[in-house]
Amino acid sequence: MKRCSYCGETKPLSEFGIYKSGRREGHPRSRCHECDKLTARIWKSQHREHVKEYNRTWKKEHPKWDINRRHQLGKCRPQSEAKDCPNYLGICVAERVLSRYFDKVTKMPTNNPGYDMVCGKGFKIDVKSSCERKAKTSNGWQFSIARNKIADYFLCLAFDNRSSLNPVHVWLIPSSICNSFSGLWITDSDKGLKKYEKYERPLDKVISCCNNIKNLSANV
Repeated sequence: MKRCSYCGETKPLSEFGIYKSGRREGHPRSRCHECDKLTARIWKSQHREHVKEYNRTWKKEHPKWDINRRHQLGKCRPQSEAKDCPNYLGICVAERVLSRYFDKVTKMPTNNPGYDMVCGKGFKIDVKSSCERKAKTSNGWQFSIARNKIADYFLCLAFDNRSSLNPVHVWLIPSSICNSFSGLWITDSDKGLKKYEKYERPLDKVISCCNNIKNLSANV
């Protein structure tokens, strides 16, 4: 076990990366995986111009990896077409649907640390999505919270599966309920659904938004 220097929690060594060079080579890193990712996102958001300049320079030095060229060569797909990619569900479907679900929403740039949009009342909302998964005892939905204490609310959109992407539940959960969790598991059972019943929101508008996006995609 090891104590994370950032979040202060004691976790198994498997939750920590390994230093690959320097005097501490081979030793566990001081921050856990989740905190490493969070601090990296925060640093990038605070040094946007530096990151942009680095990316421009890198692309010039590595032209064969230019994303547009890779699309043209058929070596990778645009994210909007990569339905098997984990980011597709959250970025290309859930965020688009839920930004239309609320009025007066300010959508943040992709990979903004801590939250994806700000509602008309000024609350920071982090959008989460999940398809139903099978577990040993019951099926359910797993939402990655990553102990995010920046957001005011987590807007969790549950789909049936990746093929049809039909929304079946949407929850607006206050941060105080789950921001200490690495992940939020909601079971598809009477007990599990009842636990979060008071946070569930009407689904009709979400279904309408999903259908519009599907129709637009089909006509492209």
